[in-house]
Amino acid sequence: MRKQNVLTILGIALSFVIAIGGWAVTSMLIDLKSDALLSAGGLTPVYAPAATSSGHTKLDDNPNIMGEDISGERSIFSAIEISRILSNWESRANEQPHEPMEGQITMEQAIAIGQKGLSYFYDQGIIPAQLLEYSKTDAYLCQRQPSGGAGKMLSPDYSYWGLSFSGENGSVRFSINAMTGQIWKADLGINSSETVLTEAVKKIKAEQMLDVFTAYLGLTGSGSYSTDGLTASESFADGMLYAVARSISLNSISEGEINTNRYSMAVYLSAHSPTIG
Repeated sequence: MRKQNVLTILGIALSFVIAIGGWAVTSMLIDLKSDALLSAGGLTPVYAPAATSSGHTKLDDNPNIMGEDISGERSIFSAIEISRILSNWESRANEQPHEPMEGQITMEQAIAIGQKGLSYFYDQGIIPAQLLEYSKTDAYLCQRQPSGGAGKMLSPDYSYWGLSFSGENGSVRFSINAMTGQIWKADLGINSSETVLTEAVKKIKAEQMLDVFTAYLGLTGSGSYSTDGLTASESFADGMLYAVARSISLNSISEGEINTNRYSMAVYLSAHSPTIG
């Protein structure tokens, strides 16, 4: 009788081990399949790491190349982290809207940051006054995820707020990192039925835009500087990051009998060296 009880207990224990092992193998296969789908979409799977004592995530010990920005805040990311995030932003992966996650800024905060950015760039002379006269504000929070990614969210570090201020005179669109609350990209579009811009706008140069943008982010440790008059860029962290500014370009838009000139400018961070010249 005692021997039979022992065999029964051993049988139950063996069944439990087999069940747990089967679950672990299945879970591992699902993760591998999901990671393969992400890699096929041009992304490296990144899972939310443990937070540091300050509440911020750190993936490595590389130095932070950003000093204090205009709000007196410091970026929580190292150069390698920023490069990884920007590579994702610049991919062709689909934008996937989502609700704010822990540690991310809210829509109200994103809009306030955008309004402050508008005022700052205007005060520094790289946004014309007519773009301050906006009548519509749009904002959405998203990540870039490849199709077939099994719904797996990337680290919250990869999310950004797409924020736009638009009106009769044009629009400004900001891409704001949802963790740092920093504007990492700004696209400006100016509508004009005239064939020329005002003298003030025509004087805005790529080099000036670049200097204002790097000062806004508190970027330090400058590397090589390149410009051809229309585009200017500066590399940081041994070519791991680039700050880029593109000055005025012109596109004509015809709506019926009305011809409108659309002037575009942009400043942004990039993980890739821009083509200049």
